[in-house]
Amino acid sequence: MKTDDLAFISLNEYALRRGVSLATVKREIKKGEGPKLTQLSKRRIGIRLDHYREDCERRVRRPAKPKTADNTAPTAA
Repeated sequence: MKTDDLAFISLNEYALRRGVSLATVKREIKKGEGPKLTQLSKRRIGIRLDHYREDCERRVRRPAKPKTADNTAPTAA
């Protein structure tokens, strides 16, 4: 773990970095699809930077594997 991973960002900062609204972030968290949250104080939550990076990596779309003429994925030889 890097030392800057112990830093936190707010839900607002997280929404800005992702380019989505705060309402979207709260909806994803409620559905269990958001990042890991950390209780910073009695009334404040944040997202650790390493958890932010994990969440970003989880959201990366991988390119689809090309299909062969018979519509099946190629097999490794």
